[in-house]
Amino acid sequence: MAKANEKIAELYEFLITKDAYNVQYRASLAESYRLIGNYEKAQKTALKIIEVLPGTGLKPDEKEEVRKTVEAFLKTLPY
Repeated sequence: MAKANEKIAELYEFLITKDAYNVQYRASLAESYRLIGNYEKAQKTALKIIEVLPGTGLKPDEKEEVRKTVEAFLKTLPY
């Protein structure tokens, strides 16, 4: 299963090079990192979501929902 998640992470890393403001790509990448146990990368990737929010074109209430989701995700990490 870890090998599959590593491949999935590689896919999302590639997709982000094509669309750096796609929040779903970044969220999926963060989750992939969490599943393979790379918590540092999971945290950095999740925090990057908040950093790119201004360029996403999301409405203010959608941005707030994304922030809340990122905060909840960060609490799942063993730090």
